[in-house]
Amino acid sequence: MDTGTPKLLGCSASDAEEESSDLRFDAAHVAKNLAFAVKEIAVSEELPNRPAQIYLNVTTLEGTPYCIELSEAGYRIVGTAYDRIAPGENSNKSFESVAALLESISPLYTAAFGQALIHRLTAVQQEQELTEFQTLQSIIKKLEEKKLPSSHMHAYTDLGCNFRVQAHVVDPTTMFINLGLETYVEMPLEQASKYVAARTKALEAAVNSLKGAEFQIKANIRIMYEGLREIQNIDPDFAE
Repeated sequence: MDTGTPKLLGCSASDAEEESSDLRFDAAHVAKNLAFAVKEIAVSEELPNRPAQIYLNVTTLEGTPYCIELSEAGYRIVGTAYDRIAPGENSNKSFESVAALLESISPLYTAAFGQALIHRLTAVQQEQELTEFQTLQSIIKKLEEKKLPSSHMHAYTDLGCNFRVQAHVVDPTTMFINLGLETYVEMPLEQASKYVAARTKALEAAVNSLKGAEFQIKANIRIMYEGLREIQNIDPDFAE
């Protein structure tokens, strides 16, 4: 069995569009969003899939295969081999979400979910850092254009929550740049401009490769929330 990149089978966009009125669309959506947390997940091509009943073949990160039924009652394990219905001790329990089901059978699922979440949070952090450098680049450009005096100047600084104070800048021709880990280096405006431009370009490339991170984080948090809610038997109508 292949242990490399998780596979996503039997879930083409055309299938989802043609049968979006039944559970096959839900199955394709589940397979797409959970491919990172399993070795393989696919809609069964052998078992009969009906509008109210779909079968998924899943191999967990531990390497254990399962056949999972998706119906109006929820998700239920119906076999421990692909395309085979052989009810066992877990077959009588239905889960409201596939995340809750995976929580019960795959300890590595939680770890994989956490790593994916950390990766996407890092992407969002990079986007915030990019915004800060773009703002700094704009400030440097304005300072260079205005040709400020080299002696001193006054400026209003926002300390947060729109609380502003007047700051006395001794030498406006240089500024301190945070290189990371709270390490600041004093640079002339020209050198600071070049450094900020280089950092901005690198961050733009990183952010562009991870677009949509914020929405994926929200989706993953929702999946985990639903799984925890079911495990703890919390009323779905309970206020979040």
